[in-house]
Amino acid sequence: MAVWLKLNWVSDHLLAMSRPSTEIIEKIIIDQFRRNGIKPVINLQIPGEHASCGNPLEPESGFSYRPEVFMENNIYFYNFGWSDYGVANLTTVLDMVKVMAFALQEGKIAVHCHAGLGRTGVLLACFLAYATRLTANQAILCVRAKRPNSIQTRGQLRCVRDFVQYLSQYLNRQRHILHGYERKELRHLPKIVQLVSRLLLDIAENRQDGRHSEVPFITLQTELSLDGRRLLVAQALAVDLSLDGEKEHKNKVLAWQVFISCQASQQTLTCILDCMAHMLAIPEEVENAFLNRTIKAFTWVRKSNAPNYLRFISTIKSLAIGFVQQLGSLV
Repeated sequence: MAVWLKLNWVSDHLLAMSRPSTEIIEKIIIDQFRRNGIKPVINLQIPGEHASCGNPLEPESGFSYRPEVFMENNIYFYNFGWSDYGVANLTTVLDMVKVMAFALQEGKIAVHCHAGLGRTGVLLACFLAYATRLTANQAILCVRAKRPNSIQTRGQLRCVRDFVQYLSQYLNRQRHILHGYERKELRHLPKIVQLVSRLLLDIAENRQDGRHSEVPFITLQTELSLDGRRLLVAQALAVDLSLDGEKEHKNKVLAWQVFISCQASQQTLTCILDCMAHMLAIPEEVENAFLNRTIKAFTWVRKSNAPNYLRFISTIKSLAIGFVQQLGSLV
C-alpha cells in the first residue's frame, strides 16, 4: 500500500497521499481508513487533470476514482481544486483550513492532489500554522520532515508564508467582531459595556465566587464592604470629566460615534441603567453619584451652578430615576 500510494502521516491526524484509483480504494483503502479512523478525504485536483498519467480517469468524475466509493462507505469527500504546481488565493486557503478544522471532529483526514507533494504540502503546512500557531518556516519544515519533497515551488513556499501573515491579520480582526448569538444581541451595544455591567453587578450583589456568574471573579470583591462595592459600581459605570479631562473624553466619544449609532447610545445607556436597577436598594448617595456620572458621560455637560444647568440636570435625573424604577420593578 505504501509503495502504490506514496502516503505519509504528517501528524497524528493528517495523512498525505498521492491520488488513488477506484480499484485500490475498493480493495485496500476503505479497510485501512476504517482501521485508522480516517473519515474525511480532501481532493485538491481539478477534474480532468493528468489524464494520461496512470490509470484512466473515471468519466463521471474526471478523477482517477469515483468519489461515491468513499461516500458509500461513510467517508466524507471534499474537492478544492487548484492547478498543479500552482497556489490558491489566501481567502480560499483559509476556507479550506476551516473545513479541515471542522472535518477533524469526524475523524482523521487524508489529503491528496496528484503526487501528494505540492498542493497537498501547501494545504497541510497552512493547516498546521492555523491549528498550532507554527510559524511558516516551522510548518514547512514539519511537513517536509514527514513527507520529503513536499511544497515544490517558490510560489508555493511564498503561499504558505503569505498565508501565515494573512492569518495573523485575520485573527486579530476576528477578536473585534462578534459572532452568532452575540452578533444579534450586541449589534449596537459595545460588548465591553455589557461585560463590565455584569461584572459590576456581581460585585454589587456581594457574590463571593464565580460559580453563579458568566463573568470572571475578582478578589477585590472580598476586600470591600457592600456599600463600598456599590459605590465602586456607581463610579465605574460612567466617565468623570473632572478626572479624564473634557477634551480627552470628547475624543473618546467621537471615536466611538464613528462605529455606533444613536440606537447604540440608547442601548448602551439602557444596559447601564438596567445594571443599576438590578442592584435594587442602594444608598441615595451612591444613586446620586451614579446618576451624576452617567449624565456627564452621555451629555458632556460641565458642572455648573447656573440655573439652566441645574434645571437640565434635574430633568435628566428625574427621567433616569423613573427609568431605573421601572426597570427595577421588572427585576
